Parts: sequence; C-alpha cells; structure tokens
Amino acid sequence: MVKYSWENNAFTGLEAALVLIAFVVVAAVFSYIMLGAGFFSTQKSQQVIQAGISQTSGNIAVKGEIYGIANNDTTSVEKIQFGIGPAIAGTAVDYSRLSLTWSTNNVTPVRLNYTPSSPVAGQWTVTSGNSGSPPASLITGDHIVTLLACPPGPSFPNDRFTLELFPESGAPTGISRTIPAVITRTNLLY
Repeated sequence: MVKYSWENNAFTGLEAALVLIAFVVVAAVFSYIMLGAGFFSTQKSQQVIQAGISQTSGNIAVKGEIYGIANNDTTSVEKIQFGIGPAIAGTAVDYSRLSLTWSTNNVTPVRLNYTPSSPVAGQWTVTSGNSGSPPASLITGDHIVTLLACPPGPSFPNDRFTLELFPESGAPTGISRTIPAVITRTNLLY
C-alpha cells in the first residue's frame, strides 16, 4: 500500500507571493500619500514665493535727488521735492493709492493728504512726469513722476526728518534726510 502525505511546499510559495503583493500595495499607498503631501507643501511654498515676488516687484523707488524748498526768507524748508518710479523690473505703481507719512524727532508720524492742486502744509501732490505734465496715475516702466510734499510744519536747519511712502502693495520706501545748516532757496538734502 502506498501512503500519501500532504506537502505544503506549494502553499508556502503562494503565501509568500500574497505577502509580497500586500507589502507592495501598502508601500504604493504610503508613497502615494507621501507624494501627495509633498506636492501640497511644494504648491503652498510656490504660492508664498509668488506672493513675495509680487509684493517686492510692486515697490517704488526714489529716482534722482531730494530737494528742500525754502520759504521766501530762507529761514526754514517748507516743501520737499523728489522723483519716484517703479523699482527695477517692478510692476506699475498707482500713485493715486500712495500714502505718505512725515515724522521727525519732535513730531510723531503724520499722514500727508493727497491734493491734485498746489499743496499746503500737511499735503502732497504730483507736479510733473518725464514730459513735464502730470501723468496718468499709473507709473510704468522707466517713467518718473515728481512729488511735492509739504510737511505739517516748517523744518529748520539741522532738523532730521523721515518721509515714508506706502504703495498699495509692496514694502514702504523711507526717505531720511537732514536740513542743511545754511538754507538757500533750493537745498539738496543728504
């Protein structure tokens, strides 16, 4: 008589294949989740970088010299004149949405108001563009406009002031200068 015995060798190979497939499926699901999380964080980082670039490209830059214009008897400076334009490779700047703030060591920051006409104390205006006439409110490319700011009060010799320009988007631009010891009708401020 022949005795038959059951051998489990075939089942061991099949079980190993099933375990291997299960590991591959689990690894695939885990890698899909990890890749999804990586793509999500990369996308968020890209959005942050793009927002930063758009804000820095919206900056304005002071173009040229800054002048202090004295009153008739040249005892104090009553107006500050300077040119602005978009920063290098920057986006267009709308000067009608620009905000100016004036401060000194003795004066807390005061917001200067925009006026389309001749400014008085506490106001500012655009006097001209490259062509000599006030441009449209959008400054693009290499266009430069001249601003005339009138502080809330006169600035006397050796007074130091800070004038900050806040565009609608982007970082503010600060101008810090000192009134010269001897005031003439038009003064180059350093």
